[in-house]
Amino acid sequence: MHVEPHGRPGEPHGGRTQEVTIEPGTLLAKVMGTNRPVATCHHHQSVSELGSDLRVVARADDGIIEGLELIDAGGWLLAVQWHPEDTAGADPANQRLFDALVAECH
Repeated sequence: MHVEPHGRPGEPHGGRTQEVTIEPGTLLAKVMGTNRPVATCHHHQSVSELGSDLRVVARADDGIIEGLELIDAGGWLLAVQWHPEDTAGADPANQRLFDALVAECH
């Protein structure tokens, strides 16, 4: 599948802002407090084959995988393709990703 790059990797201010759809009821949706967060992307590659025990929990509107979780979490794992650090200072949903990670480390 060919899709346009999500932003321009390596370029200052090369990010592309887009909404991502998160599956309701997932850990990612719970942590972020929304099913449609705004994500800043600047990647030119994406997941095409899932590793074992992973499931897709978020996608961009063009179908690109943007979030993954463990199927049967024996621990805590969230993976996002976007860059929450770009907007966490002004966007509470993206900040909650970091807050949840820190809370799990305690």
